[in-house]
This record gives sequence, structure tokens and C-alpha cells, in this order.
Amino acid sequence: MPIIVLKLPDVRSEPDGRPEKCPSCGYDILQRWGGQKKRLRDLHVKQAVVYRYRCCRCRHTFRHYPVGVDQAQQSQRLRNFAAACWRLGLSYRGIEMVLGVLGIRIDNMTAWRDLHGRSRAAGPANGSLRRRRLAGRKCGRRVFGRIMRYTGSGRSIWYNAGEYGRLKDTSGIVVDK
Repeated sequence: MPIIVLKLPDVRSEPDGRPEKCPSCGYDILQRWGGQKKRLRDLHVKQAVVYRYRCCRCRHTFRHYPVGVDQAQQSQRLRNFAAACWRLGLSYRGIEMVLGVLGIRIDNMTAWRDLHGRSRAAGPANGSLRRRRLAGRKCGRRVFGRIMRYTGSGRSIWYNAGEYGRLKDTSGIVVDK
């Protein structure tokens, strides 16, 4: 039976060091201008510390986030996990139920927004959403065995996890035997 291993990005609760320069003017002398704890929806990290900095030249203020955290309520790891679930064939309500079992409550429309925001950020080369559907031996409602990749031109390519042993695509989904 194949095992699916998801390689998700790391999430930290505190930022590593200080920012090197101002994102607005590029000046390197920055003054810490406060910090606060941000509640976060993630599998492991429940809150993160976000520091605010001010540039001494242009007086621009900006936030410095830890790795895997941005202005969204969900961590990048959780958004990638939801995208991986959708690409493997779950519906948006299915993603809502899976995350609910893991103790994270999000609405199905939040999963939709996260997925479509991720697709838009990928740019025109990867702008179309493509799913990987599992097919093969059925066990209850789960399906194990093969992965079908839609190529976008009306064709689909089948990969047999038993033959290749280990498959990886750009979303970080690894199928291991």
C-alpha cells in the first residue's frame, strides 16, 4: 500500500534575527517599533511573535514575520496542506472536515480563497489549477494505488506508485511505497 508523505514548509514562532534593510528605500539602519503576538491557525504553532520596524531614513514602518507566517490567519504550511488535499481529490467541504478532525476550524470558502490565492501567486505559467486524483484499489471511501496527472491538453498521465516507488511533484507531494 502506498504512503503519501507531504513535505510542508517550516513554521516558526519567532523571527530569526532582524531584517537587513528597509523594503521601501533599502537603508540598513532600522529601529524596532514594537511587537505583538499573532494568533495562528496551524497544526503545531498556535501563535507567533511579529515585530514591527521603522526605517531611520524614510520613516517607513513594516512588519517582520517569522518563517512560514505572513499577514494571513493561516500559516503557509496549513495553506499548502489544504492545497495538497484538494489536488489529491478532496472537495472544499472535505478539506474543511479533514482540518476539523485535526482540530483546526476553517470554512470551505476559506479553503477556496487560500487555494485560488495560491494559484494566482504562482503566476501565468502555473496559473491553472491541476488535480492529482488517486485511483486504484478501493478501501471504504479511500482509494490507493495510482496517481493520475492532468496535463491540461485533455490528456492524462497515469503513474503507478508500485513501479516508480517514489514520485514527487512541485507541490511537495511524495508518494512512497
